[in-house]
Parts: sequence; C-alpha cells; structure tokens
Amino acid sequence: MFALSWQSHQYAYGIGVEIDAWMQAGAHVVINGSREYLPQASQRYPDMRVILLEVNSDIIRQRLVERGRETVQEIEARIAHNQQLPPVGHPRLYVLNNDSSLAETGAKLMALLKGRD
Repeated sequence: MFALSWQSHQYAYGIGVEIDAWMQAGAHVVINGSREYLPQASQRYPDMRVILLEVNSDIIRQRLVERGRETVQEIEARIAHNQQLPPVGHPRLYVLNNDSSLAETGAKLMALLKGRD
C-alpha cells in the first residue's frame, strides 16, 4: 500500500499509493523525504523536482533540541551522519537554505513550488 517507504534516524516512513491517483488527476504532490532514499524515489518518479533543504549544523542542533524528540546523543549522531552523506545529485535539484526563520524559508519554498525559482 506504499508508493515509497524508507527508514531514517530510527524511524520508518511511508507514502501511500494514493499519490499516484492524485498525480494522474493533475494534482501536485509534496513529500518530505530522505536524501538517502532519493535514488529509489527517482526511479519510481523520474520527472519529480527535488528541493534540498540545507541548514547549518548549529541551527539544526538547536531546532532538534527544542523539538524534544531525541536525546542529545541522538542529535549529535544525526548531525554526524548527515555530514558524512555524499552530495545530493538530481537533474531537477533546487537547493533551499533553511537557516532563516520558518516564515522566510516557507515563502521561498512556496515560490519554488509555484515555479517562481
């Protein structure tokens, strides 16, 4: 029942097959995915646009601490893991810096989604 499924940071994620029907009906679908799963997702959806959110390690650390879902050790392991990942490559890749406020990054994201990049 999943179009896409992966594991990241000790959590399991899945996107239901209903997204195929939505896209066939002309809808645009936005998914928060994983860089490590991108090759598999690209095989299933070769025409997708990829938006890579980049954020400074100190800022992501602060945000994760404030979220309160992970221990300090888990946060540090996550940051270390992310720093070891290879660069993301995709023919329709857009990089969006996420160091600023949620409102500012959100506005930039919406502009990308509306095709005003």
